[in-house]
Amino acid sequence: MKDVDHMADQQIWLVTGAGRGLGVDIARAALAAGHAVVATARRPASIVAALGRHDDLLTVPLDVTDEGSVADAVRAGVERFGRLDVVVNNAGSFHAGFFEEMDAGDFRAQIETTLFGPVAVTRAALPQMRAQRSGLVVTISSTAGIAAEGEFLTAYAASKFGVEGFMEGLAPEIAPFGIRTMILEPGFFRTELLTPQSTRFAEPSIADYADRSEATTAAWRGMDGRQGGDPARLAQALVHLAALPEPPARFAAGADAIQTFERKAATLLAQAVAHRDLSGSLAHDDADLDGRAAAPAVAPYRRGMKIVVTSRSGSPDDQVRQELEAVDQALRQSFSGFDPDVIVPEVERSFAQLAVQPSPADVLAYARAIGDRADFELVID
Repeated sequence: MKDVDHMADQQIWLVTGAGRGLGVDIARAALAAGHAVVATARRPASIVAALGRHDDLLTVPLDVTDEGSVADAVRAGVERFGRLDVVVNNAGSFHAGFFEEMDAGDFRAQIETTLFGPVAVTRAALPQMRAQRSGLVVTISSTAGIAAEGEFLTAYAASKFGVEGFMEGLAPEIAPFGIRTMILEPGFFRTELLTPQSTRFAEPSIADYADRSEATTAAWRGMDGRQGGDPARLAQALVHLAALPEPPARFAAGADAIQTFERKAATLLAQAVAHRDLSGSLAHDDADLDGRAAAPAVAPYRRGMKIVVTSRSGSPDDQVRQELEAVDQALRQSFSGFDPDVIVPEVERSFAQLAVQPSPADVLAYARAIGDRADFELVID
């Protein structure tokens, strides 16, 4: 019989692409930390070959491009372990080549696997996490989702930029339910991404690209097995981050990833100011020029400001009280750097008044997540 304290600390992980590469390392690290793992792959036998058998390991077939397969895998995991705490969207591939030489079907296949795959898995997992009022959705992106530096990256970077936007947009929608998101942007790690099993090169077909195509293909192939990053250490870092009370929204994985972040940040800042006067001259004459026209109506941030969430439903029945408690819990989990004791719910008048000192970004994120809900009105006072 399992130790009760161990079971209380144990997380239930679901990992896609767990039959080889980084997915194997993630599943292994989670198991080593005492967690249970729903390890998925197109061929479950590859998981057993890599990890062996384990009481806390469930192997399930899953093709991220098949929504029925995704739903079955999530259902099997919940039936076996009763919940899902961490979902890792890891399955991936690399369709490499110059855009003009890449077959349209290969470009679509890249998007299907590395963008719509995470979308499908996340969609299937969220109802269980929402019912639990907890969970963490992790998506393995890439530095190519921050900056497309180099050639042969059009399809891959398009999918990874898409994943970045998907996770950013999803985060405020599910934060009120205690569900968080994390994007991992690895640099070059010695995974199996560049092996023939995962990388498909476009067939050279245009003379103008011929010399560069040959050289770039050779460079990518020559990099396989020589990448500096250790996927086992990355997997251990992920297990550590997933256990934190406040997992990061983004994690730059590797020294090269940090450099990519810094270069992109500097580039964006330079581009923002390059034509500042022209950029700032494009509004209607009667427009509010404070830069928040597209954001929810939020008063200027100041210390001690209050967030008031008011029910439109009249007297607080049990459902309203539960919703207010959920709002209170969401704020406790979403905002950092404040004392939870200052939160004062006032359900007698059917509203929760929460005295916090959020950052402007926190306020906007919360407004987007809560402000448009049917039963609540958000006021920043």
